[in-house]
Amino acid sequence: MSWLNVKHAMDLSPWIRIPLPAFVDLVEIEEGEDRETALRELTHADASYTVEPPIVEDFDSPHLGTGLRVLRYYQDEDSNEVHVGLRYARRYEKGTEAADVLIILADPDAGRILRALDDIDEFARAIRISPDEEADTWKAS
Repeated sequence: MSWLNVKHAMDLSPWIRIPLPAFVDLVEIEEGEDRETALRELTHADASYTVEPPIVEDFDSPHLGTGLRVLRYYQDEDSNEVHVGLRYARRYEKGTEAADVLIILADPDAGRILRALDDIDEFARAIRISPDEEADTWKAS
């Protein structure tokens, strides 16, 4: 899990600066699984539980190529509140290695995610998969 300290949170009082959690996962690809179908399933692009049809967009990344970004509104079963969910999914393929890269964010305050969308996009574009030989030599800038 990553924590995004996004710009809009810094505009608030220091007492209420709450990081926005972002979950990042590598999802194993099932044998023969179609890329487009898998990415749509991971992002809930065709979800029937949403308040309105999800907003599905292609999303480019310099490290992982093109994938999907899906923004959807759904009603929480317990509280009946409308929440917002944002998911990114891309397929990483290099040689014999392959996995789907999934990023998940959700918040009951839709405005919080919408205000941070540019920062979240920047974070999603920065994610990359490093080969094992680079893992021990990588240093933060």
